[in-house]
Amino acid sequence: MEKFYLLVALLALGGSCLGDEVNENDTDSGVYSYTTNFFTVPLDHFSFARRETFKIRYLVNDTYWDKKNNGPIFLYTGNEGSVEAFAENTGFMWDIAEEFGAALVFAEHRFYGQSSPPDTLKYKLENSKIRIMGYLTVTQTLADFAKLITAFKEENGAENSPVIAFGGSYGGVLTAWLRMKYPHVVAGGIASSAPFYLGNVPCETYDASLASIFGQNGNGNCVNVIRKSWSYLNHLGKTSKGRKWLTKAWRMCDPIEKDLPANPVKAFCSELQDTDPTNEKQVMRDMFQAINIYMNNSGYATCFDYSDDSMYSTSYSSNDDTAFNYQSCTELIDPECDDGVHDFFEPQTWDFAEFAQQCYDTYHVKPDASRVNLFFGGKDIIAASNIVFSNGLLDPWYAYGVLGNLSDSLIAVIIREGAHHLDLRAANEADPPSVVTARNLEKTMIKQWISQYHENQVKIQNVFAQF
Repeated sequence: MEKFYLLVALLALGGSCLGDEVNENDTDSGVYSYTTNFFTVPLDHFSFARRETFKIRYLVNDTYWDKKNNGPIFLYTGNEGSVEAFAENTGFMWDIAEEFGAALVFAEHRFYGQSSPPDTLKYKLENSKIRIMGYLTVTQTLADFAKLITAFKEENGAENSPVIAFGGSYGGVLTAWLRMKYPHVVAGGIASSAPFYLGNVPCETYDASLASIFGQNGNGNCVNVIRKSWSYLNHLGKTSKGRKWLTKAWRMCDPIEKDLPANPVKAFCSELQDTDPTNEKQVMRDMFQAINIYMNNSGYATCFDYSDDSMYSTSYSSNDDTAFNYQSCTELIDPECDDGVHDFFEPQTWDFAEFAQQCYDTYHVKPDASRVNLFFGGKDIIAASNIVFSNGLLDPWYAYGVLGNLSDSLIAVIIREGAHHLDLRAANEADPPSVVTARNLEKTMIKQWISQYHENQVKIQNVFAQF
């Protein structure tokens, strides 16, 4: 059931929120080219007690960089996976680089991809009874990004080049926090599909949002059939005859992957339009056909292997999974619950104490639900500036996002036909008008931030010239 739960969510997101992996040594994907670099960062930015360092990875393309005229630097704040995936799936940055004369820098998040401390350092700390995972925090990561981009500017003689941050999903949250924490380093940020209010919304928010998307973009029967399928699945799974029927009806082996249709929710629900919710086996057969929208869009696969976790992968490695699970057990806490009425899943409650114990049993840590609110303000970010929060209404994460303007420089953009960070994808002829409008607004704000940055530099120079 857990895997089907993920499957339904992926359909609403428009597929993987990351992308296909590329060869680690390949600097030209056929679409985008870049150089691969490494930058040394402290294990701990905030204490003089630890002197250990390790390297984080970053990708650079300076093809269009107008460095002589202080052209901007576009920084992608990497999130929970290998940095190539984000470089390959953030085409908006590539699309506008020439227009802005910008350099592109994609920074990898510490402890993900190739940016993990070496085993020798892990062993050294473990022998000292220090858990190295304790240095996987948001504040350490933001410091990595700030230190990296500052050094990049110094090395390239680009001290007067403004930095504009971009990020999608968790990366979008990092973009917003980076601007808030280091406004002298980053002039502005595009935070796309950022679940910014994670931990500050009711536990039923995500699944209720997901069911609403299927209800509004599918058909009237879709949510009812999905909701009913859980009890049928449980019933059929209780007997050998039922399991045999399911094995035959939901045949699985090696998956064959292909892009999802433009609106996978509509395609999914079209398979359930005429389904009789009271007919157990019809529901399960039609659900299988609907699932094939994701699992077998090519139509070539003859069977599928539900035991193969790779078909649900978003290019995470097992190390990346561990890292994000750890973060979810410390400061990126996402309470989830269902009532079976406003969503289409089986009822389940949220028990923080139970969750905390599971985290302790697994990682020997307990979650701190107030940490990021204390550090970054939670819902009270009115003192911040120069951030665009964009959210698509086909993305269940939108319910966690900033959906209204908070000030003249904290701008909310709603993309009615948008799935997960669609505005950061490359321009496509099938793009709905709402995402074209969003990108144009984002470009307008970027131009404004760049102009503002240069004006402020002149003001600062004039002030110091008086003394």
